[in-house]
Amino acid sequence: MNPNVCPPGQGNGNPGGGNTTVIIEQQPNLAINGAMKVAQRGSSFTSVSATQYTLDRWQLEFNGSPGAVVTVTQSTDAPTGSGFSQSLKIDCTTAEAAVAASESIVLKTTIEAQDLQQLMYGDEANAQPTSLSFWVKSPKAGTQCVALYMDDGSVHNVQEFVVSVANAWEKKQVIFPGYTALAIVDDNGAGLTISFPLVAGTDYQATKEIWETGNDYATSEQQNLLDDTANNFCVTGVKFEVGATATGFVHEGFGVALSKSRRYFERIGEEVGCNFAVLAAPLTTGARGAVLFSEKRIAPTVSVSAAGDFVLTDNAGVDLNVTTFNLGAASTFSVNVTPNVASGLVVGDATRLADDNGGNAYIDFDAEY
Repeated sequence: MNPNVCPPGQGNGNPGGGNTTVIIEQQPNLAINGAMKVAQRGSSFTSVSATQYTLDRWQLEFNGSPGAVVTVTQSTDAPTGSGFSQSLKIDCTTAEAAVAASESIVLKTTIEAQDLQQLMYGDEANAQPTSLSFWVKSPKAGTQCVALYMDDGSVHNVQEFVVSVANAWEKKQVIFPGYTALAIVDDNGAGLTISFPLVAGTDYQATKEIWETGNDYATSEQQNLLDDTANNFCVTGVKFEVGATATGFVHEGFGVALSKSRRYFERIGEEVGCNFAVLAAPLTTGARGAVLFSEKRIAPTVSVSAAGDFVLTDNAGVDLNVTTFNLGAASTFSVNVTPNVASGLVVGDATRLADDNGGNAYIDFDAEY
């Protein structure tokens, strides 16, 4: 049955029966890459024991000194009949036997503040509730949690959900009430962060279903999902939307999800023979110029794979190995680069910055939170 169609006799305004069918309009998804299809940094992250981004827009955060170590992958394990083909999978490789009060491990994604103005937080009469729906495959049955954190005001709201069967895909929905005490600032900063706790010590536990100060992720009912190396946690189909009713997931094209993700992170390269930019050679040993990229949320942090992965190709078609790679200040859409070679460039000539045909050269532009 289409989840966005009420069956005959069950539509609003027709409680007694009849043939009225009500179509529920699908709401836009405020979370990016909820189908876990975009993975610019890679599809597998091994020996993860500290905070890092994995699939696009999804960060695994470690607080305190937890002992758990995990592998994060873009998995083909997905709920049958859902339209999803991939999930984010967290495989426990070293167990967290005992959770200290100050320890937590949380899977999270942050939504930009200016994209949340329709929630009207801070308006007591009009602040909107939000619905979070998702598919989850948990290693344990029982009560688990998901939290919403508002950066402006530093407040959180924790909701519980119940997993009925361990290691089976289940679809869940929770409702977060609107926050009336303070507005979300209309800027490019962090607006709301959605957090799925895997481990949460008592310092990160709070009362469910209320807004309160702090950045807590769970209630005392939250289970330790990383207490055994047999444990796997998978999630996909994450949709965060305005309103107290979860509507169907909007399956967007890969290109759309990639474009949205690139506002926060972009990797160019990792292709054999990739050309990055045409530069000028002011010296026989170096070139200068700009590399352009998709406009970012803020001026990004720029990094390269390794200088030795790049070459400068001169006008005669000769590849000169890059020995060092200097990066200038970045704007929101470009960065000045100065790759250097031992010798061989002709002063005043154009030269091409390219991959050395190994397929390993890349440049990262990181504007995440």
